[in-house]
Amino acid sequence: MGDWQITIPFRDREDLVLDAITAARGSQLREDEVQVVDVLARDALERGVTTVGELLDELGQLDRSETRRRLDWAREKAGLISATEADRRREDAKFERELERLQPPPPPRWSPLQGCPAGGCNARPMTPEGGWREVEINRWWCPSHRHLAGPDDFQPHESPYLGIGLNGQLIASEKEKARIAEWMNQQQEEQEREREQREELRSREGEAIKEAKERYADEGEISVMGIRTRPDLTVIE
Repeated sequence: MGDWQITIPFRDREDLVLDAITAARGSQLREDEVQVVDVLARDALERGVTTVGELLDELGQLDRSETRRRLDWAREKAGLISATEADRRREDAKFERELERLQPPPPPRWSPLQGCPAGGCNARPMTPEGGWREVEINRWWCPSHRHLAGPDDFQPHESPYLGIGLNGQLIASEKEKARIAEWMNQQQEEQEREREQREELRSREGEAIKEAKERYADEGEISVMGIRTRPDLTVIE
């Protein structure tokens, strides 16, 4: 969720509520934030709230979800997209960038003409006339093997794509987004495990090198003009 908040600029809590609009226009707020203040101040006045302090107290009593709903309402009233919708679009854009970078595997293949997937079973859904009947479920199992079905096998099949966007890319369904998000999480977890393994290997290598240096300093020997010494030039008796 984005870092959204409602900011009401003011000089004095006793200022008239409409003075908050003037204060907002002279502040460092973005134009969309000024529009939100305008909507909230005018709405407050219509409800009998006359001072900035009363409006601030009213807003201060809202919890996080109520504040978000009030902000969404004010933005939509001002002709802007809601904060919730802006967050969703931001997440969708991030999702699309990740898709381009990671290139996840395509969705499982599906056909309305199915046969029982149980090993060695050749059963198919048939029409009363004996023809091969099309199905609209995820996976069809014959009566003898229904107990092998997964929890979603007999659920209506949903297409992974809803259409084509203005950019020419396929629009993924919520189910397909969830599948890809799970795949992305698995990739990130795998990358994290590989990183931890590399760090552990480097740590072990560093310890082995340190141990070898210490052992050489304690046990190794060199000869200086025929005199046996340790690497630190301590004479060996």
